[in-house]
Amino acid sequence: MFTVDNYMVAWSRKDGKIKVGPWPDPNWPDTGWVEKEFPHEVVYTAGACDKRLPKDRVLLLFLNLHVAIIRDKIDPFAAHKEFLQIKEYREHLSTDTPGATISIYDELSRCNDCNEIEIVLSEWNKAIVDKEQ
Repeated sequence: MFTVDNYMVAWSRKDGKIKVGPWPDPNWPDTGWVEKEFPHEVVYTAGACDKRLPKDRVLLLFLNLHVAIIRDKIDPFAAHKEFLQIKEYREHLSTDTPGATISIYDELSRCNDCNEIEIVLSEWNKAIVDKEQ
């Protein structure tokens, strides 16, 4: 599974193909997965190489998905299937979406009082801070 720190997404406007793969590509530029999968026109982005904070890279991930689907007319179900390989994508989907994992929103909805909410939020914030360091 990929994360916002090690993924790249590529797609073709011509045939509608989309794929998520590793960043950096260990075989780039000569025999990398992008060159093998998309020998002609390709649009790609590597959110992992972006210098923003992880939470901003999650936003970039969803913006890339939107561009692929809306601007370039990539099949939304094909795009969703590929993006499910990215941990943060799965975590930020509504839990009734196929492929979604539990998110902070689900954990908060299970809390019975404010003390429980504070504990959940502090644990999630600590995890984010630890990841950014």
